[in-house]
Amino acid sequence: MEFRISAVNKQYGDHGILENVNLTIFGGEIHGIVGYNGAGKSTMAKIMAGMIQKDSGKLLIDQVEMKEWDVHRAMRRGVFYVDSRTTLLPKLSVRENMLYGLNSVSHIWPFGIMRNRKWMERELDASIRRFGLECRPESSVGELSNSVREVLELLRAKMFHPRVLLIDELDSNVNHRCQEIIWQLVREMRDDGTAIMYISHQVNQVLEVSDRISVLMDAHIVETIRNDREHPESMFDMMFRMVKERPPKTIVAPQAKLIEFSHISNSRLKDFSMYVREGEIAGVMGLEKEGMASIESILFHQYHKGKVYYRESEVKIETPKDAVDSGIVFLNANVMEDYLFSGRTVMENMLPYMLRVKCRDLQKQREICQVYLDKLSIDVAPEDIIDHVSSGYQKKILIARNILAEGELYIFNNPTDNIDVVSKIDIYNIINELKRRGNGIILVSDDYHEIAGISDVIIVVKGGEIVRKYYNFSTDEKIMFSEEQKNA
Repeated sequence: MEFRISAVNKQYGDHGILENVNLTIFGGEIHGIVGYNGAGKSTMAKIMAGMIQKDSGKLLIDQVEMKEWDVHRAMRRGVFYVDSRTTLLPKLSVRENMLYGLNSVSHIWPFGIMRNRKWMERELDASIRRFGLECRPESSVGELSNSVREVLELLRAKMFHPRVLLIDELDSNVNHRCQEIIWQLVREMRDDGTAIMYISHQVNQVLEVSDRISVLMDAHIVETIRNDREHPESMFDMMFRMVKERPPKTIVAPQAKLIEFSHISNSRLKDFSMYVREGEIAGVMGLEKEGMASIESILFHQYHKGKVYYRESEVKIETPKDAVDSGIVFLNANVMEDYLFSGRTVMENMLPYMLRVKCRDLQKQREICQVYLDKLSIDVAPEDIIDHVSSGYQKKILIARNILAEGELYIFNNPTDNIDVVSKIDIYNIINELKRRGNGIILVSDDYHEIAGISDVIIVVKGGEIVRKYYNFSTDEKIMFSEEQKNA
């Protein structure tokens, strides 16, 4: 099986999205595609899936040109596209969703619709038991978590026996357990001979599953390499080397050391050591969003070896209150429901409790809230209910709350995932403002474009171990690898 795009071009207005793009994916292989947001990754995948029409170029399957191409023809040929925007119908059951569209897919088996239907029902029951998914075939999809819905989206594609599967940021916002299930399903399809294109701006996820990796930058495929899992640092070096446009960065001379994690080990981390100083942003790639391989696990003393020092004194932080009392402010923007007060106003969600205690004047509280709504370009009123606000605005409101909490150390876990570019710039500007105040910041993200742009120190983690450390001296200089930093 071979799916090739040749000299493909796509333009919107005066903006060239893809320019003379050439790429081949093969059956029995996972081909990772990485590139920063807006690089054209999704556009390329949607052209291959028949969802978007190319301006020029060729699509070829097993060297036969597909001159007429749309979603229906793609599915008939066994080409499927899945992404994080689920196509599952919320009012239907899991079983009904799995079978939906079966009569549109003619390539899977010549046994007839009814025989395929019975096989798929048995396969669905077996998969739910096998992976321990928190659902039943009769469950309404609308009642399921986002993570389970993403797994079911991929499971449905697998049951259609795809010849080509285009995966676009499917696991960017799922919990660790469901992410592992997704990766297992992807590997199983590869082993069955499916040609898989796996798209992500999160390099660590691509490294985890891909056999080959291509980099899409400035509307072109700039490089394709074999994935060397024994030496992942070479891939990161290539990625950072190719970053040209970066988020805004502020240069501040770092001062005293705020926090240090010294030789931390647990079930997922191995000899993890790093520190952050006042006026410094440490960007960390490759840590999990939750679980034992996370900053939370270190902060809240979930380790059997190592020490944590805060302002040169050893500390043991057991609870979030201990962290707040120490001046540590933490935000994981991917689990906003843990931080938002449903049914309350924007002002009540933005202003920390201690600020409202100190300032009981409601008009003054409203003025403070409005200042940050304006500063972060949040187009809502302080009195609006938080549940009616978009997720992008909700993230910025939570970041404003953290700033107003007046901590010393700020830990942001994927603060800009799945939000628009303008909102990202607003968040970067706020993070830089904290840096200018002399605060320390740990930025956990798998977006190498974000990490390369804003961080002073870049730490790359693979398999729970630090495999690379960089100094990021300025926006005008190349990111430099430092042996001294690696051995620190």
